Amino acid sequence: GPAGPVDPSRFLPADGVTTAAVGPTEWTPTSSSSLSRTALEANRVEFSVGGASPIEFLALEPTVPVTLAGRPVRLLAATLCVHTLHPAATLQAVFIGHYRSPPSNGIGGSAQVTQFSDLTSRKESACRRYVPQEPFVLLPNDYVNVRLRFAFTGAASIYVGASSFELAPA
Repeated sequence: GPAGPVDPSRFLPADGVTTAAVGPTEWTPTSSSSLSRTALEANRVEFSVGGASPIEFLALEPTVPVTLAGRPVRLLAATLCVHTLHPAATLQAVFIGHYRSPPSNGIGGSAQVTQFSDLTSRKESACRRYVPQEPFVLLPNDYVNVRLRFAFTGAASIYVGASSFELAPA
């Protein structure tokens, strides 16, 4: 008969760290953001804003396995690549959240389990590794949400590259 869906976690090692990569095209502006995707290149995506704006968000919800060798997964770290060298653009904060699904029909959607925050303002072109104090232990239906908060003093562009997530069995 026809083959059913393949569980990708069957092909991952039972121990040690597995790194899952997410391409830059997965980043999207949040619904309240004025950022728009203005260029797509092989290794990065450009987002632009037309004028000054104190708060703009890009979001990423990576598809990561929630089990490795039949055990829950721990998210150990995330590496995010951002370029903000335009004089009018600043990366203000990075938030990595762990959420429990399914979404509720109440305001706010899914329940947040925990969040990692880095509130360091940066003007740089770098891939930076972020490590939560405690690894996120993902249960089935949980998901990870990453948000980058930018501020713009005028029209500017920023670039995001590929991201990676370090996972290990719990």
